[in-house]
Formats: sequence, C-alpha cells, structure tokens
Amino acid sequence: AIGLASVAGAGVVSAENGTNGNVGIADRIAQKFNLKSADVQKVFEEQRATHEAEHKATLNVNLDQAVTDGKITADQKTKLVAKLEEMKANRPDFRNMTEAERTAAKTAMETKRTEFEAWLKANNIPTDILPNGGMGGPRGGHGNSSRT
Repeated sequence: AIGLASVAGAGVVSAENGTNGNVGIADRIAQKFNLKSADVQKVFEEQRATHEAEHKATLNVNLDQAVTDGKITADQKTKLVAKLEEMKANRPDFRNMTEAERTAAKTAMETKRTEFEAWLKANNIPTDILPNGGMGGPRGGHGNSSRT
C-alpha cells in the first residue's frame, strides 16, 4: 500500500519539481513570492514526509486492529509490513524520467501490483485490511494524498 500508494504521488512530485524543462510549482511559488526555490521545495518535502509518517502510523494501527480482530496473525502483519517497506524502497522515482520512461515504469508497476496481489493471496492476507485493497492511497486509490 505504501509503495503503491505513492505511484501517482510520484507524478505530483514531478509537477512540484518540474521535469522536462517545465517550471515546477515550487519554482513558481518561489518566483511569485520572491522566495528561494530550495526553501519552498523543503516545505514540500517536509509535508510529504509528515504525510507519509501519518499514513504509516494509521496503517500500523489498522494492522494492529486486524491482528486483534483475528483477521491476520502477528506473523502475517510482520511479513506485510516488511513487504510494504520493500515495495516502497523499490518504487520508481518519476521526477527526472522522460515520458517514455514513465510509461515503462507504470507498466512495470502494474506487474508489481499483480505480483503483490499474488503475494497477499499466497500469504493468506485479506486485501480488505489495506486501504483500497492495498492497491492505492488512503484517499481514492491514486496516491494524490501527497498533495495535502
């Protein structure tokens, strides 16, 4: 969920940073309000980190409740948290990709999604304990929650 939740959020990151010669939102804000672009970008990064920490805490509370409710075992929770961290660590960085590279990365992520669904099934972990069945962010399933 964490790794997949950030897929579309990475597109927001590219919009914030500006790619392919486009001026990103952080740069536009910096210009408009006569600020340093790096300072504005730091605010975006801090917000992203805060949101990610909140999401992780909520996920842990939900998984703890799933263990308490008998939906999953403590071992399944441990495996799932490790798998989600692995997926997060391996997610692509869309910021400096060309459009062709983004398309290829999105295709690869669909393959990873299918592999994750199979992993959940093989480990007898129900998808309903994860936001949107583990296939997206907590709001709407497309990871745009990094905009908050």
